Amino acid sequence: MKKVILSVDVDHFPKSEVGISRILELLDNKGIKAPFFIAGKFAEENESVVKEIHTKGHEIGCHGYSHGLDLDENFVELDLVAQRRRIEKTSIILKEITGHDPKIFRAPYAKANHLTIRALEELGYECDSSVTSLRFDFGFGVSNNVKAFFAPTGPYNPSKHNIFKKGDSKVLEVPISAFCVPLTLSAIRTLGAKKVCYLYNLSSRFFDPVVFYLHPWEVMENDEIPLWDGLPRRHQKNRGKEALSGLNFFIDHVGKKSEFIGYKDILGGRIRP
Repeated sequence: MKKVILSVDVDHFPKSEVGISRILELLDNKGIKAPFFIAGKFAEENESVVKEIHTKGHEIGCHGYSHGLDLDENFVELDLVAQRRRIEKTSIILKEITGHDPKIFRAPYAKANHLTIRALEELGYECDSSVTSLRFDFGFGVSNNVKAFFAPTGPYNPSKHNIFKKGDSKVLEVPISAFCVPLTLSAIRTLGAKKVCYLYNLSSRFFDPVVFYLHPWEVMENDEIPLWDGLPRRHQKNRGKEALSGLNFFIDHVGKKSEFIGYKDILGGRIRP
């Protein structure tokens, strides 16, 4: 049976707790445990929300510190010291809230490099899920990276010199899934759930586990949450109820022939990389 990780990226946008509540309700109804990658600044301002996510049994991971309103937190433009500082700051915040050291990481914009892997190793992280294999955004997104496109599609230990190639790092890389178009709620909002289910069928031939991701702001109406100035039109399309409906359809489709798992299932050895 194919394995699927349904992951949630929580950026630093005030009022995102409304979207998180809707996602948690949906996950409860479906009986799914999902990894939540949380920006440190959001966690600082919403300790009770992070505690609720943790109490419900969902994995908690690091998603940078200020990513969201801060459009400049791009890890591939930061040196090792700056990357480590931001990851460590968020790690301390998350541990103070949950009582546990986070072990999983996703870079802001899903953009990481070999320095990110080095920083994660030094801080005791076990897993990164930032590489966007087989994805190309056709100029619309931030993941137009040819090297990433040709990265492995299954879990692998990356090289300490090139995150997109296999090597001897202790950190396990679990790539985000795509078939040119990424498997995301944004794709569902743009293309429709039925087409993304078809993309899932294609993507699942290459990825195991298949990694899908979404953001809390996507399940909120445009007037419910302030994002950044000059918000691209594609980020305003089919949000709120339409997005939740599409996500529900996708989960039901995938659930018929796949098992939802977490990164801890791979790291714990229940699922073999």
